[in-house]
Amino acid sequence: MYKVFIQEFELRMVSAASPKAKKEGVLKYSDRLPDWPVLKKILFAKKDKCLTISCKNKKVCWQNFKRRFKLIEAAGGLVENGKGDILMIYRLGKWDLPKGKMEKNEDVVQCSIREVEEECGVNGLGITGKIVTTHHVMRRNKEKCLKVSHWYRMRTEYSGALVPQCEEGIEEVKWVPREKLLEHIDESWPSVKEVFKQAGFFEKVL
Repeated sequence: MYKVFIQEFELRMVSAASPKAKKEGVLKYSDRLPDWPVLKKILFAKKDKCLTISCKNKKVCWQNFKRRFKLIEAAGGLVENGKGDILMIYRLGKWDLPKGKMEKNEDVVQCSIREVEEECGVNGLGITGKIVTTHHVMRRNKEKCLKVSHWYRMRTEYSGALVPQCEEGIEEVKWVPREKLLEHIDESWPSVKEVFKQAGFFEKVL
């Protein structure tokens, strides 16, 4: 299954042979999807904020969808300190995880560490594993973009001051204790919730 996030909404693409394709409310297509404005209108009309579409060939359908956007590669991290607290940022009215666009001649691992350091003022980061890659639709300079974000699990023993990168619109950076994590996740984007879900944190904080 492929997932694409846009604001508070989620678009899913499944194979026509999948049991998910037989559920009520699933739209069925061969390989050619409607234009993005049409899909967006259908998606935004869903009360449950989720639209599933089934395709005869899921991979062909996905490639067809991606070609409609400018692709932006980004990377970030779900960072844990020695106390088990999680590093989160507050931006655009939502609690988020630090991430950012990949620079020229930079790989995703280098990008993830650099972006966390720049956005939060933290250092001494070590990557302990890959979590997931998420996709979300956005507009940049009036151009439709599909942001591909690679997420890594990280650890640090850093205990110094945290400094939000104000020029990136970050208002606050803080370590969130496990007992406070759910209330912050509830005020985050669906793509961020997906990162926590894939990292197994919902089970840990419940």
